[in-house]
Amino acid sequence: MDIWHLFSLLGGLALFLYGMSLMSEGLELVAGSKMQSILNRLTSNKFMGVLVGFLVTAIIQSSSATTVMVVGFVNAQIMSLAQAINVIMGANIGTTVTGIFIAMDFTRIAPFIAFMGFLISLRHHSKWNYWSKVVLGLGLLFMGLEAMSAAMVPLRESVFFINFLKTLSSPLLAIAFGAIFTAIIQSSSASVGILQTLANQGLVPFHISYYVVLGQNIGTCITSVLASLNANINAKRAALSHVLFNLLGTLIFLLVSLLMPIQEWIIAFAPSAPAAEIAFLHTIFNISTTLILLPFSRYFARLATLLVPGEAKRSEPRQLLYVKSDTFGDNLVLIANIHLEISRTLNICREAVGEAMGLVLEYDQEGEEDLRKKVETIHYLNSKLNEVTVRLITRRLNKLQSQMLTNDLKILADIERIGDYILKICNLAVTNEERQVVFSEKAQDEIRVMETYLEQIYEAIKDFDENDGDLTSAIRVVQDFDGILQVFEDNHLDRIGVGACDGESGLQYNSLMTSVSRIAFHYESIAEAFQDNIDLDA
Repeated sequence: MDIWHLFSLLGGLALFLYGMSLMSEGLELVAGSKMQSILNRLTSNKFMGVLVGFLVTAIIQSSSATTVMVVGFVNAQIMSLAQAINVIMGANIGTTVTGIFIAMDFTRIAPFIAFMGFLISLRHHSKWNYWSKVVLGLGLLFMGLEAMSAAMVPLRESVFFINFLKTLSSPLLAIAFGAIFTAIIQSSSASVGILQTLANQGLVPFHISYYVVLGQNIGTCITSVLASLNANINAKRAALSHVLFNLLGTLIFLLVSLLMPIQEWIIAFAPSAPAAEIAFLHTIFNISTTLILLPFSRYFARLATLLVPGEAKRSEPRQLLYVKSDTFGDNLVLIANIHLEISRTLNICREAVGEAMGLVLEYDQEGEEDLRKKVETIHYLNSKLNEVTVRLITRRLNKLQSQMLTNDLKILADIERIGDYILKICNLAVTNEERQVVFSEKAQDEIRVMETYLEQIYEAIKDFDENDGDLTSAIRVVQDFDGILQVFEDNHLDRIGVGACDGESGLQYNSLMTSVSRIAFHYESIAEAFQDNIDLDA
């Protein structure tokens, strides 16, 4: 094998890996906006979890992407450890689709497929551009396979390569090679595809491919392990469960191969078709291990908990809990985590609103200090979330994802303004204390009603956001509150008219009503943005 064949081999490998990456990117852009929703809603049942893992991986053509997503969701507390294990099992089955695809051998028409992808890209529409990536990536993938296949022909005469294959006659060395090679390129689909190309050239006999495939299924775990390094304990346990599952599956198939002629059965199923034999083995391995081990998935969770002991550390409130530096590797995980942070910040707003109204009714210096710290936390989280969201929105996202993030920026702007009005109410309470301004009993009763309505508005927003409802309930509460505030304003003017309130307390009460009204307005605006996001994801 001379230097030119080596260049051809490396170029073909680059083309193959780039084509696979492009195809995965296009498929994720086409379907990615739904991935978080699907994973989050349909994984409570273990069989549905496996099905969802399979479908998501089959759609985006990457078990690594799915497992990284799952580790991120566990880290963000969207998904439990038990749910994650079921999805990972399904992802292992989904990754076999690429091998089956390659076994169908479209190399002859690969240039035409790539050309069709280029033609589709000429359509100036985002959806067409996403599909062009899929088709172009598929064409490049097969063109890379063809280039590698041609470059590998001289290996048949290579003494070094023949000696290397002899070392792989040892099952353990073949498994180790498959695991290491897959860990290096971080894609079992690509690793299996390269093995299929070697097998098609008659360079790797099936008795070696059998054990290399087992190793490839171990090596693919490296991506989830890397994603979990800076994550919380449960995310580390999810990654470890992935490793344990594939290790145990490999052990099962090693034992089966000693007791049964499984290699001969697979060869008989696809005679004279080495790529199909490997695809069939890869599929059988992942389906069989899932069927065998699925009933014991909860024990994987327990074992992972024993191997990674400890409790999750409690984080300080004035920092982002879900958005970490490692989540920037996956758009879907990051978008989900931004939504979690927004919900958390909004909940802090709700607490601060209640404390501010309570401070107006009964001033307390310690309560004032706590409230100011809460407002500082709101503004800090808001600032950090704005930075993250703007940074993400500049990436290559699909149209729905971009619109969702735009709505998130609107929500963050409303939260910022709510924080400002909470601070105004706090300052009003301090002024009342310093100047000994006292509201009448009637006014105090009305302030309690205002506080109750603000809580009801928040609960209505929270309910339809968490349950994908509609805006009707929140709008109705806001409209009722607008009517109540109008009544309170009339009552206020009547009290001033009869002298029940002096001028200063009247001004303070009027200022309070203005701040409360604006908070309700921004709550309603947040609800509308949430509704837009729900409609986009429908």
